[in-house]
Amino acid sequence: MLAKFWNWLCSFFKSSAKQQNAPVEITPIQPEPAEESTAKPLPHGGPIKGVDVSHYQGDIDWSAKRAAGNEFASIKATEGASYVDAKFQRNWKLAKEAGLIRGAYHFFHANVDPITQAKHFLATIGEMAEDDLPPLFDWEVTDGQRASVQKANALKWLQYVEAACGKRPIIYASPGFLEPLGDLSDFAGYTLWIAHYGVKSPRVPAPWKAWAFWQYTDKGGSDLDYFNGSVEELRAFVASAKAA
Repeated sequence: MLAKFWNWLCSFFKSSAKQQNAPVEITPIQPEPAEESTAKPLPHGGPIKGVDVSHYQGDIDWSAKRAAGNEFASIKATEGASYVDAKFQRNWKLAKEAGLIRGAYHFFHANVDPITQAKHFLATIGEMAEDDLPPLFDWEVTDGQRASVQKANALKWLQYVEAACGKRPIIYASPGFLEPLGDLSDFAGYTLWIAHYGVKSPRVPAPWKAWAFWQYTDKGGSDLDYFNGSVEELRAFVASAKAA
């Protein structure tokens, strides 16, 4: 019945468009967008769902997260030069046991030595498994630093971690944070995990052309994410995310 209704609806709008000599595009109902992206999505069989968690979510039932259809998880490990998330070890262990593809993230501060931060992160997460997501670089505060300082220190963290663990990190940030930084061409080789809420499709800042991961809401008990592909494509991405 739904299929017949949908076909009738499409025919109705196409007919109306011809009469008005204007194309009409029919898309699934979405929340009211604040703005839209012009970036083309990746070829995929998804997207697939994931979650972003820290100690704020308390003791997570990871079996329930998996049963809800989540395929991957971004788990807070560290922040700055000394902070370790109180639930990291528990989340890191149980997410894998529940069958999720897991990734650990570091909340970066541009006013703290980036190499000290990188070493702290690596010491906390230990040796990564081959099927873990690459390290995640959470970039969302300026700490009062100039754009040039922020970018220089971010690159130092990214390059150090990549050399140490053999996987090229993923950058997590919002378009509203990245765009004021100006030229980001030095970061073009890093996968972008974009955080953009309340839109049909995230705005993707240059030099990136498309989103690979998208955090689309902070509602629902934890931050919720999509990977722009199928489970098989996510596994292939993890396998290919080697250091340059």
